[in-house]
Amino acid sequence: MPRVEPVLERALRRTPLLHLDVAHRGRTRRPGLKLEERGLTGSVKDRSAVRLLRALHDERPFTPGTVVVESTSGNLGLALARLLPSIDCVFLAVVDLKTLHVTRRTLTASPAIESGLPAWGRPLPTGVPG
Repeated sequence: MPRVEPVLERALRRTPLLHLDVAHRGRTRRPGLKLEERGLTGSVKDRSAVRLLRALHDERPFTPGTVVVESTSGNLGLALARLLPSIDCVFLAVVDLKTLHVTRRTLTASPAIESGLPAWGRPLPTGVPG
């Protein structure tokens, strides 16, 4: 099993920045804007997912095949689905059918599905109780 902390640290290491020149009251400043959606998983919830996984791992260390179940309707689920397979864990998304159809379609059409996010009608991963 890969060491959990280095994998999670790598997920946050290279958030791209966009620098803008902003004139205000006769002075020009150059703030850096973090482009979270261009991070490792493409989700603005990368940081939330990493904090959640660190807290879970601190409470009960992950072992290969650990199943993490999360109720999700979008970006947090996508981030978890992409991070968990990199530490040999499985992600099982619980999605409320009241979630917008376009969001459900995005979740099921995402490449993240292939790394552990089950689509409706697919069998649960091996070892996951039904």
